[in-house]
Formats: sequence, structure tokens, C-alpha cells
Amino acid sequence: MKQNKLLRTICSCALFAGAMYAFNKFYCMYAVRKHKLSARSENFFTWRGLRIYYRRKGSGSPVLLLHAIHPAASTYEWNEIEERLAANHTVYSLDLPGCGRSDKPKILYTNFFFSALVKDFIKTMSINNPVVVASNLTAATAVMAEAYEPGLIRKIVLISPPSAASLAEIPDGWSKLLMKIMNNPLFGLFIYNLLSSKPQIDYAFSERYFYNPFHDNEELVDLYFESAQLGYGNGHYLYGSMIGKYLNINVDYAVTNLRTPVKIIEGGAIGDADQVIHEWTSLNSSIEAVVIPHTKQLPQLEEPGKVLDEIRSFID
Repeated sequence: MKQNKLLRTICSCALFAGAMYAFNKFYCMYAVRKHKLSARSENFFTWRGLRIYYRRKGSGSPVLLLHAIHPAASTYEWNEIEERLAANHTVYSLDLPGCGRSDKPKILYTNFFFSALVKDFIKTMSINNPVVVASNLTAATAVMAEAYEPGLIRKIVLISPPSAASLAEIPDGWSKLLMKIMNNPLFGLFIYNLLSSKPQIDYAFSERYFYNPFHDNEELVDLYFESAQLGYGNGHYLYGSMIGKYLNINVDYAVTNLRTPVKIIEGGAIGDADQVIHEWTSLNSSIEAVVIPHTKQLPQLEEPGKVLDEIRSFID
């Protein structure tokens, strides 16, 4: 009797695992079926054995655009301003590892990892003293890249950076457990697929990314949805490092001693916008800050003209 019960339990678990595996495979194929984020082979360079997608446009003094760190993010974040910046500058943008069209390896992602990529990309492409425009969590990446190698970057623009206090949070027992769950190739991927579904991404745009909840963002949702699933959903490893807090780094010392000019562009409708600006400018009084009204985390997509004006006024 006990053996039959155990056998039924094992069979039920096997069937559940099989169904989860089939769902994960189908979901990944479904998400990328429209091929919105296509890429040519010449748009990749190799870094530490990884294929990294990048674009180069225009001519003039160099500008490097770093999108927010999230598996669903990609260079598309800059589509509204990239072409116009390229009218007067050589503009580089890249899909960070774990994001978009770049490789998404099963590794521990850290701020040091991304900062090293930025430094090596600038050197590999022979980019002389660029301006770096960094979005959200890549704010810390840009700052630390310059801190590790002073003089590498001419100016830094930070768009909707996290608070300095939140960046100082370190992994704890709970966050480490969440990362382990998310890194599981079966159960973790299943949870990731639910969290990165189209309804969830649409909700993120309506509630967090954009001020206007009725913004026509169907195309954006499709692109972010596809980006999240490229690489058979392996973005869940980056997501695990994010919720594990391994991408955080205390930037206080680096910001305080930074000699590179910095400008913050903050979405005015972000609840803690004033506090974020206060934290950064308290660390370094030379930091400029401006608020774009009626925008949230992605003003470069919601009010690209205003963001572009602020970038140009600072770097030109």
C-alpha cells in the first residue's frame, strides 16, 4: 500500500515536472515568434567568450548608451533618441549580457562584471573619452567604471538612478534563497516566465515605467517580452542575481571622490525622486540634477525630446 502511494507520488511529480518543462519550451518559442529583435552577425563582438550585441551610428564625439539592467531591456530603450544623437555624435549602444540579443550565461551577475564590460568595450572599440548615458541600475555601473579607471569617461548622464541607500543593500539569507530558486533551470524558469509575461510587462509600463498609464505601448510590450525570452529564457539567471541583490554596490565613496561631471535626469512622477536626487547631490555637490515632469523610470521613451535636450545641453 505504501509502495503504491509512493509510486503515485513519484509519477505525479514526474508528470508535473514534464508539464512545466513543456510549458517553458513552448513559452520561449511563442515569445520570440515575431522576430522583432533581429541582429546581423557583424553587430556582435566577443567578450570573455560571450557574444555581445552592439550598434554604432553617426559621427562626432563619442556617446555610449547603457540601458537599464533587466532581462527584458535592450538597446531599444534608446530608439527614440539614438538617431537624433547620432546627428552630431558617434553613438554606441549595446545589449548587456543577460539582456536582449546578447548571450545570457548561467553566471553570478555583479556590478563589477558589468563595469568591466563597459571598460573593455570602450578600449576594444577604441572609444576616446566618451560620454556615458546610463539608465537606472547602470548608473552604478558607469560610476564604478570611472572610479576603477579615472579619466576613462568624459561625462556621465544618469537617467532615473536608484537611490544610493538602496544600492548599499547587500545580499542576505532571504535574497540568496530567492536567487537559488530563480536559478533553477526548471522551476526558476517557470516562475520567471510568469513574472515576465506580456500582462506583467504591460503592468510594469502602466504603473512603473510610464507616467501615462494609457500610453500606447503595445509595440514596447512585444519588444520587451521578446527580449526577456531570447536565449530560451536564460535571462532568469540575471533576474536571480538582481533579486539576490548581487548587482548592488555601495557607490558613496566613488561618487564623493568623482571628478567627472555628472548630470541626473529624473522622472518627476517617481515617488522618491527628490530623495534620490538629494542622496546623490549630498555625496557630491557638483552633480547637476533636473526633473522631467510627467515621466517615471523611462523618460527617454516617454518624453524623448526633453531628455535629448537635457543630454545635449550637458555634453555639448
